[in-house]
Amino acid sequence: MIRKRLFFLVIFMCNFCIAQKYNFKQYTTRDGLAHNSINDIIQASDHLIWLATPGGLSSFNGRVFKNYNVKDGLLSNYINTVFEDSKGRIWIGTRGKGASILENGIITNLTDSHPDDVLDIAKFLEAKDGTIYMFGKDGILTYKEGDFSVLKYKDETDVNIVHFDVTWYDDNTIYIATLNYGIAKLTLNPAKIEYLDNSTHDFNNICYSILKDDDKLWIGTYGEIVCLEQDQVIKKEKFNTNQYDQNRIYDIFKLNDEELLLAFEGNGFGVYNKQTKSYQLITNENGLPTPYIYQAIQDNEGNIWLATDGHGILKYNDLSFSLYSTEVNFPSDEIIGVLPTDNDELIVATDQNLVSLKNGNIKTVVNDPIYGLSKTSDSKVLFATFDSLYKLTFNHTKLPIKEGQYRHFYSDSLLSILYTREQFEFLKNSYFSAVEHPNRNKYFLGIRALKDRYILSYKNAMFQYY
Repeated sequence: MIRKRLFFLVIFMCNFCIAQKYNFKQYTTRDGLAHNSINDIIQASDHLIWLATPGGLSSFNGRVFKNYNVKDGLLSNYINTVFEDSKGRIWIGTRGKGASILENGIITNLTDSHPDDVLDIAKFLEAKDGTIYMFGKDGILTYKEGDFSVLKYKDETDVNIVHFDVTWYDDNTIYIATLNYGIAKLTLNPAKIEYLDNSTHDFNNICYSILKDDDKLWIGTYGEIVCLEQDQVIKKEKFNTNQYDQNRIYDIFKLNDEELLLAFEGNGFGVYNKQTKSYQLITNENGLPTPYIYQAIQDNEGNIWLATDGHGILKYNDLSFSLYSTEVNFPSDEIIGVLPTDNDELIVATDQNLVSLKNGNIKTVVNDPIYGLSKTSDSKVLFATFDSLYKLTFNHTKLPIKEGQYRHFYSDSLLSILYTREQFEFLKNSYFSAVEHPNRNKYFLGIRALKDRYILSYKNAMFQYY
């Protein structure tokens, strides 16, 4: 009897996505996190995940959290942002208490040397010469070799901008996403600020996030994403306009050359394709614990980490699932077996044929119904048609081994065991041996290894083979 089941393949692509549930690992205060609301998240060079929260600073090594708060020397538990500089120091931006540095487990507070009117730090950047730029709601500071200074710049509008996100464009230009005046373009030498906003560029003045992507800038605003090139709008997309208020784009993260991950305050997160302008939303309906996502990063193992408001930190490593079935031109829905090979390929046995699946490409290898699939002890693909047994070469040539109706397969590094109606056959180092069935007329279920023996399972009995 041929076992029938649908074949699901998990891959990190969105081109084949269909709506379904995803698995998220959630970490909260119950697991040791300092607070369930996350303001900022990074992975540092020490491989730790660092989290800025209203309850202190947390670091996470994948197993346990370590927290820092006023009891450990911080001047405030409310942390707006966290940043690592080129020396491996962790910079901590607080609400109303200035900046602190964490180095070798020691906290140094810089509040005493702070200019009094710039104490609410929203973001950090580092210049190539080691100068740290601090962006606060009341101005911009620079810090180098222990000395603070307030960055003075020419601003013809004389407005008080609210900094929310920042990025370098080149060594002399910083772009700032503001909550009240669109995008502020800061030129350092000579120091001046210009504004790209609703009046000049026809996009929302409330800007939450900004990402430099080659020579382009992607901006997350209230309800839309905007792409700038040479300070001109070249793309502008609104998402799900009937839920406009839920599409505030708090973060933009580059997944690959084609796709951006967008963190929404109110609508989960989405994957946006820059070329096709299409997008997929991941919401509560897909298993997301909360629709309020504020930031996303990808760690050095490929895991995606999502910062939430009130639901801790979420981790997952499969952005999408792909269903290969007849609905997407897969040759059959009845799968006999699936076998990975050494060259990042899947060999799939169906009731219609043998298929190669690699990089999303489907190729028919053998155009006959397949009755069994396994590997030999030397890692060659072994498969059976109705009346013959074959090996499959690296270039997909089938090599006949033996005639016979083989239905059950088992293989390990020592040998392959094959089942026919008359006998078990053992294939080792290209040589066959055979043993007649001890329970020939009964329904056979399968073969499993157990330490130094093999278990042969029937519907009403089990036998051992040594």
